[in-house]
Amino acid sequence: MPGNSSNSCVTSSTTNWAQPTGAPTWVSTLDFESTFDQAKTQALDAIHQWYPQRQSQTLDLSEVEACVAIKNHERAIVHDNPAYQLFFSRVATTQGKSTDAHSLYRSSKLAQNTDELIAEGIRSLDCEHEGKDASGLLFNFRTFKCQLGELRDPNYFIFSLTRPIACLGKLETDRERSLMDLLEIFQSLDAIDQRTCRMDARGETTKDIAAAVSMSPRAIEIRRRKMFELFGVERPMELVRITIRLEEHGLLPN
Repeated sequence: MPGNSSNSCVTSSTTNWAQPTGAPTWVSTLDFESTFDQAKTQALDAIHQWYPQRQSQTLDLSEVEACVAIKNHERAIVHDNPAYQLFFSRVATTQGKSTDAHSLYRSSKLAQNTDELIAEGIRSLDCEHEGKDASGLLFNFRTFKCQLGELRDPNYFIFSLTRPIACLGKLETDRERSLMDLLEIFQSLDAIDQRTCRMDARGETTKDIAAAVSMSPRAIEIRRRKMFELFGVERPMELVRITIRLEEHGLLPN
């Protein structure tokens, strides 16, 4: 079958990965009928055929053997195919979010940087990188991006197609992630978010934090949720554990 040679590096750990209900076979086997370039052409052709009839037709990319997302000019996902939903979120849609929400920090920065290159006029780019699936399992991926400039529509601005190459067989948790990775994320936060983390770790309330930085409690909650996405956690206590871990290793200033 064409396209299989690039997937020969799939590790035996792939067999331990639970395939989501309703997922196409390739999602768990990484065994493709089409080459990467064929999947890319198939998806782009379908988008260009659909766009003139977008008011009356639904874009169907379910047959594409890859995870496809279309973003608007603000990098929010406006369309994702079933494979993208199953592989990266296990929910009905990721629309309205950015790919940063389900990436490792280093691949999150890659997603942001490559989006910016496309926005600045780079015609297309193709790269390999690490990332995680919805359960936190690490994979090597190949991603192609291009600007949908011919559509001249800011709502359909960036095309992204990602295909898993190999399963690395490791769950990414806050305990397994290196201190340097966590410190890099922490140092990327602005002064208010860093102070929020430190005060959370001391057990201070959201109201106390808001008063200390002259913001509303609601604003602090919104900023905290964005930090959840950056660190890949879901609960305040997980963020507290990360901050305490960095403090205990003397990586944060007193």
